[in-house]
Parts: sequence; C-alpha cells; structure tokens
Amino acid sequence: MKSHMRALLVSCSFRHLQSGSGLSCILVLSGISRIQITKLYLISRKSENYWQATRDSEREVAIRGGKKLIMIDKLLLGNYKFRESDFSPNIDHYRELASSQHPSVLWIGCSDSRLQTGHITQAKAGELFIQRNIGNIVPVHDWNFATVLEYAVVHLKVEDVVICGHSNCGAIRALDKESTDSYIPLWLNNAREAKVRVDKTISPPVTPLEKEERYRQIEKENVRLQMEHIYTYPLLKKAVDKKRVEVHGLYYDLENGALTRIT
Repeated sequence: MKSHMRALLVSCSFRHLQSGSGLSCILVLSGISRIQITKLYLISRKSENYWQATRDSEREVAIRGGKKLIMIDKLLLGNYKFRESDFSPNIDHYRELASSQHPSVLWIGCSDSRLQTGHITQAKAGELFIQRNIGNIVPVHDWNFATVLEYAVVHLKVEDVVICGHSNCGAIRALDKESTDSYIPLWLNNAREAKVRVDKTISPPVTPLEKEERYRQIEKENVRLQMEHIYTYPLLKKAVDKKRVEVHGLYYDLENGALTRIT
C-alpha cells in the first residue's frame, strides 16, 4: 500500500486562478479512495491576507482512514512556493550547491523551533554548516558533536565557529526543575555550570522581572560555557592557534529579533 505522502506527491496537481485578493493556488487531492477533496488557499506574498489564508487552510482537513493530513500538506505547499519564488529564480546557485558545499561558518545553535538560522541571519543556502541541539550545547567527549566539528574544521575548512544562545530558552529554564525524563537531565548537565556561576553572583530573584533577568544571564553564561567546552577539542584548539578559525558567541532575542555578541 502506498504511503500517504507518496499518494499526495503522485496525485497533487496545481491550478492557478486569478482573484481580487491575489494569486490563489488550489491544491486538489484526487485519486485516493475515501478522501474528501480539500481546498488549501495560498494567497500571493503581495496579499496582506496571506498568513490568515494559511491558517484557515490548516482547518480544512483531508481524511483517509480517519487520519488527518494537515501539516504535511502545508509543508508540501511551502516547498512548491519555495521552488517557484526562490529555487527557480536562483537555479544557477542551487545547481552549484547540488555538486558541492563550501560553507564558511559552523553554526552551533538550539533546536528551538522559533529559531530559523538562515532566516534570522539572511544567510544563503550553502553558507552555514549547522549543528543544532537542545540548549545549543557543546558536549565534552561526544562522538556526534566531534564528528560535526571535525568535518567542518578539517574537511570543509570553515573559518568561523558560532555558538548561539537565545532568550526564553526552555533548556535553561529546565535547569531549575526536577525531571523524571531519561535523557534530558543528563544532557542538560552540560549546561548546569552556567546556572551555578550566575547564582553565585546575584541575589535570589523575587519579582517576575528579576526572575526573567536571571534566566537571561544564565542563557548568556551558557554560551560562554559552551565556548570553553569547544576548546577541549584538540582539533579546534589547533585550528584557532594557527589562526585558521575564530570562535564567536552570539545571543538571539526572540522579542526584538536582534543578534548580539557574547564576550
């Protein structure tokens, strides 16, 4: 039996209609038994109603065997829009990337869904080699991280390594909580020292503002801590000593969209 995704890919067709509100794209799901035809409207990016139309489309659900198909449809439509508005106009750039990559930056960031690294830096595809995990952590003696670091520094020959933290980080807030999870507490031990350092220098927070400021300080201290961790990898320290690579700390504020340096 074909998977839902395969069925969607095979059966989807697009028709363009002109309307007063802009260019609309109707996705018609056909050829799949017992599926209700769903109309998902995407208004052109020139229309101020685009995002509302996207949210409205999520409420219209195609059903097969009682299973809802919402987000996958949105992702497929997003890919269609990407190919039309970005990939095709820049086909030469993407064809070059298809054969090789030459990023200049290794970006170590948090897995938080609110951080879209390329978007917040306006970096093009192929410019950033990205490692993301819970809490933008550089674990010591970790094979997964060591592999990424070695490939980036030795083979891709990146010139800069960025460790980027952010505001309202769930990993940092979790340092204050007792957990019954199997893996998360062990992982967060790699950031716990940041909390210890900050709590030694400030009075216990009382007001909501003081509590938020404490978290912000721990988030920034965690970036500094992970910068210390990365120097425990001999290959990175060697590259820095030879002035082939520089390590930078950044902090992203979700409230204003600003990236600032951490020193």
